[in-house]
Amino acid sequence: MNVCVYTGKGTRFVKDLFKVLDKIKIPYQRINEKEILQDELDKYSILIVPGGWPNKYAHNLGKKGFRKIRKFVRNGGRYIGICAGADLASKRFEVRDDNFPGLGLINSMAKMEIKKILPGKIRTITTSNSFLTRNCPKKIQVWYENGSIFRINKIKVVARYENNNTAIIYSKYGKGVVILFSPHPEGNLKKIDPVECGSINLLKNALV
Repeated sequence: MNVCVYTGKGTRFVKDLFKVLDKIKIPYQRINEKEILQDELDKYSILIVPGGWPNKYAHNLGKKGFRKIRKFVRNGGRYIGICAGADLASKRFEVRDDNFPGLGLINSMAKMEIKKILPGKIRTITTSNSFLTRNCPKKIQVWYENGSIFRINKIKVVARYENNNTAIIYSKYGKGVVILFSPHPEGNLKKIDPVECGSINLLKNALV
């Protein structure tokens, strides 16, 4: 298991992710858009794209970077997208009133629930039976930072929010796997402890 975390321009929510990866003893390396363009992604089996600004990710990766990531997943890599990283995986995604082309790892539009950018908050998700929810309670409190919802078809829904909107989805792309989190399973260590609420297991299960 060789894990890399995208840390290119536009990433915001990486410190809590690093702390949780250290806590669950998952070794990782950082990778940015320049390194992806230089085929550094081929060294890894798992790519985590964290929260931030997906439109900046798309701009800096460009069409060439998109092709590199699609090739990585198609050849058997695992893509784990959190919040903005989940948006980026979709066919198209919204940022406020504009929409942008995504990676197309899933045939879906990522739509913002609320157009305004609001402060983060705690929400509750209800999980379904999946390897991703192993050792997790049926209802889990998670940290939410304006993550999108997905209009999907023929994709496994792993968890839903209290209003029944999609929260976690799972799909395949070529020989690879795509796991998308609208909320933040790594939590927010100042606001909600991922160990206490149980969301840390969602991330752990996605990685093993």
